[in-house]
Order: sequence, then structure tokens, then C-alpha cells
Amino acid sequence: MGSALRRPVESAMHSSIYLPPKCHYTYNDCSFVHTRSGMDIACKLLTNDADVQRRWNANEEYTDSRMLYLFSHGNACDISTCNIQWALTVLDGNVLKWDYPGYGQSTDGYVCEQSICDSIEAMYALCRRMKVPAEKLVIVGQSLGSVPSLFLASRCYVHAHAVLLISPLASAYRTIFSDGWVPERLTKYMDGILFDNLKHASGVRVPVAIIHGLHDDVVNVSHVELLINNFPAHARYPPLKLDAGHNDVVASHHQEAIQAYFGRFIVHCKTNNTHMTPYD
Repeated sequence: MGSALRRPVESAMHSSIYLPPKCHYTYNDCSFVHTRSGMDIACKLLTNDADVQRRWNANEEYTDSRMLYLFSHGNACDISTCNIQWALTVLDGNVLKWDYPGYGQSTDGYVCEQSICDSIEAMYALCRRMKVPAEKLVIVGQSLGSVPSLFLASRCYVHAHAVLLISPLASAYRTIFSDGWVPERLTKYMDGILFDNLKHASGVRVPVAIIHGLHDDVVNVSHVELLINNFPAHARYPPLKLDAGHNDVVASHHQEAIQAYFGRFIVHCKTNNTHMTPYD
């Protein structure tokens, strides 16, 4: 029922679901990866290290000692406007950010859940070509970006160190309707209509950290427990719930708490290592 309704519901609500902003960067400000369906996906490495940038631009093997964060941004922004600069210092790493189809300089095609998921597979393929070690790769998704992130983390061929979700959703249905709107036995079908992160959560193979605002009025904080309850035992980690809403959860006054939380999480990941070698 849920999956059968996905395409017509997504088509009917397309303009209210996907909100690409006016693009404020040029074709020459980014690089591109190609999906299996022929789309060109804009991406950019964000780093404070000139040598890392030089090596990346030259398609040389990733040898930096710091983490590489494969970052999927939220809605209504693109790689020029998404708030991820903080990760360079707070998370002490480099960030590979990318744009969904129809966003920024990515192919102006029909953006949908499937095209977004196809795109992150192409981004992961880029990480493989750059030989990013599994122990250095962290999959990060914010809001809408939690959808491709959990999709990727649930694929059996993907090898990464961890997942970090910021303001993630359990499903599109649960962002719109509160519990009790339909009989409980039908909720899994409603979840399956669009952005069913609960389904992908069950297949995640590495630990998952979640940062969420207690006063989030876009994605209620109740989504956190729904997701955690669907993770396998090895993927569960206590979330960080902040005195914040949806858009200010990574604001500067929260970054000290985020830094401490993520530091503990990385230690946890190293002692509960479930990733495999990246190119076996």
C-alpha cells in the first residue's frame, strides 16, 4: 500500500516537498559526479587544508588523518548556503557536500526520493575512487538529508565508520500527522508512502549519532526514539537533544556541546567497530 502510493503522492506534492533556492554559485565553483541514470550532481570539498584541497582536485588518494564527512543538506538550501562550515572545526574534519537533482548546479531534472538516493550512491562511488578509508568516512545527513544518508548506510556494499544525523525524520507521514491519525496497524503503510527512514534504519550497519532540537516544530523530537528503536542494537547510541528548534540546532552556542558529544561518539565507534575494509 505505502510503496504503491509513493509516486502519485510525491508527484502531487512535489512543489511543496522540494524547495530548491535560487542558485548562488557557478558551474566553475564545483565539480560533478555522474549517476547511473545520467544525471550530473554538483559537489564540493570543504577543507581548511590547502594540501588536502590540492590533492582532491588532482584526484589523488585521500590520505588525510582527519575524517571525511559526506554531507547531505536539508531542504531549501544548496551547497553554497547550507550551514556546514562549523564541522571543519567542531568535528575536526573535511566535508564533501553535494546538491540534489534540481538544486544548485546539479542536473535540472525531476527531483524525487529515488533520484536523491541514486545521487548519493554516485557520491559514495566518488569516495571509493578517491580511496577514502572506511575508518575515515562518516555519513552525515541533516533533515531531508537524513533520507539519502540512511539509505546509503543501509546498503550492504557500503563501508563507513559511522553515521551522524541532524534533525532527522522518521518518515514524511510522521512529519505531517501526529500519532493516532490512523490506526496503529496501518502506520507502517503510511510510513512507506514517502521518506521511510524507519525501513532503512533497520539495515544500518554502523553506529548512528543523532542531534535534535527539543523544540523542533518541523520534525518533532519524537522521531528520534522511533528511529533508534528501529536501529539494530550495534547501531544505537544515545542522542543529543538540545534546547533548540529545527534550524538553529547547530548554532554557535550549541557547538561546544556538539563537539563533546561527537568526541564521545567517535571513541564509542572505535571500540565498537563494525565497518569492513572499504575495497574488499
